[in-house]
Amino acid sequence: MNITIRNIDTQLYREIKAEATREGINIGTAINSAIRLWLNRRRAQVKPDRSFLELEPIDFGPGTENLSEEHDKYLYGE
Repeated sequence: MNITIRNIDTQLYREIKAEATREGINIGTAINSAIRLWLNRRRAQVKPDRSFLELEPIDFGPGTENLSEEHDKYLYGE
């Protein structure tokens, strides 16, 4: 497919074009490879197995009943 892409950084384009030339491939092949790598990296990012809303409360024992109200005291010493 022939497309026009706007706002490509001139220096980045020069660098990928030079690398493509050194590798003996055309610029389209190099850009396809770069896009594929970027997409694969995005897809591989760790995604949570479950929602935050599915988490169960934890009992930290006696004397911790008000942790949620007193969190500043424990976190910041206030």
